[in-house]
Amino acid sequence: MKKALSFVCIALAVFFCQTATPDASDRPVIYAQAGNSSGVDRVIFSPNGDYLVSLCFPGSAVVWETASGRTYGEFPTDADVPPELSGVMGFKNFGEVYSLADARTTSTDTGRITHSDDTRLMAEIPNNSCSTILLRDAKTGAVLHTLGFLRDTFHQMAFSEDRSVFYTHSGFSDLTVWDPRAGELKQKDPDVDLLDDNRFLCAVAKETEGFCFLSKKTTAFFRITDTLTGRETRIPWDDMPHGRIFGLSPDMTRVLMGIFDDSRHYRLLDVATAQPLFDFHAESDNQIEWDMGRFAFSPDSRHIAFKANEIDKETGKHRNTLHLYDTNSGAKVRTFTVPAPSTIIYSFAFDPSGKALLVADATTIYRVNITDGAVVQTFATENEKTPWWASIVSNICMSDDGRRIAAGDAVGVVHVWETGGGTKTATLPTAADGSYCVVLAPDKNRVWSTGKDDGTIYLTDIATGENVARFISFRDGGWIVITPQGYYNASANGEKYLNVRIGTSIYDIGNYREAFFRPDLVKVALQGGSLKHLRTVADTPPAPAVTIVNAPVKTDREEIAVTVRITDQGGGIGDIRIFLNDSAVVSDSSRGIALTPVADEKSVIKTYTLRLVPGVNILRATAFNSDNTMQSNAALHTVTAGFETGRKPALHAVVVGINTYKNPQLTLKYAVPDARLFADTLKSVGTGLFETVSVDLLTTPEATTKTTIQRRLEAMRQQVRPDDVFVFYVASHGMVEEGTYFLVTSNVGSLRTERLRDDALPQDLLKGLIANIPSTKKLVVIDTCNAGRLGEALQAALLTRGMSEDTAMKILSRAVGSTILSASTSMQEALEGYNDHGLFTYILVQGLKGKADIGNTGFVKTTALADYVDTEVPLAAEKTFQRPQYPTISISGQPFPIGRVK
Repeated sequence: MKKALSFVCIALAVFFCQTATPDASDRPVIYAQAGNSSGVDRVIFSPNGDYLVSLCFPGSAVVWETASGRTYGEFPTDADVPPELSGVMGFKNFGEVYSLADARTTSTDTGRITHSDDTRLMAEIPNNSCSTILLRDAKTGAVLHTLGFLRDTFHQMAFSEDRSVFYTHSGFSDLTVWDPRAGELKQKDPDVDLLDDNRFLCAVAKETEGFCFLSKKTTAFFRITDTLTGRETRIPWDDMPHGRIFGLSPDMTRVLMGIFDDSRHYRLLDVATAQPLFDFHAESDNQIEWDMGRFAFSPDSRHIAFKANEIDKETGKHRNTLHLYDTNSGAKVRTFTVPAPSTIIYSFAFDPSGKALLVADATTIYRVNITDGAVVQTFATENEKTPWWASIVSNICMSDDGRRIAAGDAVGVVHVWETGGGTKTATLPTAADGSYCVVLAPDKNRVWSTGKDDGTIYLTDIATGENVARFISFRDGGWIVITPQGYYNASANGEKYLNVRIGTSIYDIGNYREAFFRPDLVKVALQGGSLKHLRTVADTPPAPAVTIVNAPVKTDREEIAVTVRITDQGGGIGDIRIFLNDSAVVSDSSRGIALTPVADEKSVIKTYTLRLVPGVNILRATAFNSDNTMQSNAALHTVTAGFETGRKPALHAVVVGINTYKNPQLTLKYAVPDARLFADTLKSVGTGLFETVSVDLLTTPEATTKTTIQRRLEAMRQQVRPDDVFVFYVASHGMVEEGTYFLVTSNVGSLRTERLRDDALPQDLLKGLIANIPSTKKLVVIDTCNAGRLGEALQAALLTRGMSEDTAMKILSRAVGSTILSASTSMQEALEGYNDHGLFTYILVQGLKGKADIGNTGFVKTTALADYVDTEVPLAAEKTFQRPQYPTISISGQPFPIGRVK
């Protein structure tokens, strides 16, 4: 059956093991790129223009690299400049540059402008933004980079009842929905709010024709969903007074609104009728006012507690009180205060029984009986080693069984107590800037917490005190999940925000992608597995430095020589790749290159012959360390070619379908019919669009051996021109063994790993073969089955040994600069027997024939084809087979038309 092969500097340096490098500044530090969390009011360039410092005083200073737009780090404004930067910055303390930055700033109608000393660059703080910097080319005014605070901040969290999703709510009213077991952001909705009781979602929407109690006309309403049960209710709001819905009772019969008129009071409404039940006003004679939004429903919905600010009549001092009301009668039941000498209530919540309140002052959490107000248990939060304010509790939660309490404090430490004996069992450092919200995981052995402003969700193991993973999302929808070892999962646009600093060099986490982009390992960690035996980013030797030392800027020739210098920086030299317009055209597997025997020289010079396309050719050269675990920053060069080809691009395709194998147990039924269908369709839709359409169809056992397929792909190097389109399609078996993906060819008999290395096509060989085809437009389609028919349990066990098939495809896509479509994810069957074909290929062909031309343009582009397959395959799988199948889609390089619709 078928199975197919994606500052505020968060100092994740605490994640990593110590390395052998003696200089601490050379140890890799991973951090999420962001900016000044408190805003920006001044900027200043370093004398050489290589760095920009953005400041908010008093507050933070963020150092930016002007060439890349990446952050070097965030520092307090009274901190010293790191020694490795002080020489190029020209000052030793960030505070001393504030007045200097002010003197160099000019106010304009659009914002505040600062120029670099050499006048090449200018930085603009727009008038309509206090957190964004536009870094511009001073001569043209073009925006080179937009710098600013980009991360979401999370203030609330809640699990769904089945624990399958985890909700977080940001300070910008965006709701994010995470898969806590897979480590993925599933959905981000700016129109949904997580209510202040952390359990209910609220959305403003429009419906017609009589939903619930709505009128027949189009009516706006609040749609409220219980995250624990999934139940939904809708409250019309057209005629409501100006206010905000704060929460819903757990039984979903009453909704609480805050009314922001002169009296600032609460209103309880009946869900069934949307009619007011009771108004709760503060007692004006006691000079009380509600702390709006600070309330809690009891689990049985019978009571509600409000926090109030008041002036004590006897002492005249400010204090907090809790007021408990009966939701059935609206009557006040009791008033609570914390024991003297405390006066301030920082956090409170009902325990799971609903018979007691957990109330925190500056040093203690009290468990208070609601019937008589008696304190039945205390939990000390104060730490004698820290100042009193550091132990202030910002959030309390209790496990469903009542056995554990967790609370976050003002310095980002999460404290955990066992309620049986009242003893503290764990003190867990998480965020450096305080904890906003704390939630015990369903297994009660781990705790989720959010930083106050650092935009991070922390998952921490209670027993070991070690971080399991950190979840970060960004305002543009990007997201990252990363383990302490550096293994990560990320959206396509989230990866760019994760940086690694080594000394004064800054890299994207994408430089480590081929070894550390491992969604499968992130999943293992989140589900309780250990990754301690695996390599870490800190253990990874540095990549070499690459420069393009000789290449023309303009030429009338179709071929040019490009010379690159690769300089070892301690990690050796491995593979070298050159990309042309984002598609790999050279992959030189030169692992273990001998260094030039010159004193103190650690460089090699390599010259490659490249064929160009007419017009602009953007060259990008990179090199790996000797074990190919880290890639260098890219060297860029642009060549303008003035020649004309005088012809349309051609389409070249190698299409492989394998039904028959040396091992008869591997026999397939639909691989050859699928390959023929795809080849025929490609010829049909390509005719007229391309100068010529050449499809090499390989389906016999003799034509589908490892040697033959390798030779056919190698022959494409001479046949394909840079402006041609190249397509590689394969329907066969695929396996992942010991960290390597293998394309199973017809000559394969034994499935033992050592035999597969000799007989099958391993991923590195396949990667090199496709990368060396000089086309700038490549499409790879992988419709492979899992030859071993591994069950899900065995496949999961293999994940710690090697990457999953879908991860292998995403890495291959980025490595060769191509769009890759593969039949399914690693844990799913690729379904067969759909109109006498495999489901994936049949849907793909329908898209090529025109169904993917959503805009009726007359052409099918690779991106539109990918979207069509991504949408239609799951729908058809569920409708026809009642089973899931989700293809793996990875888009890299440039989109291009692949077929013309007749």
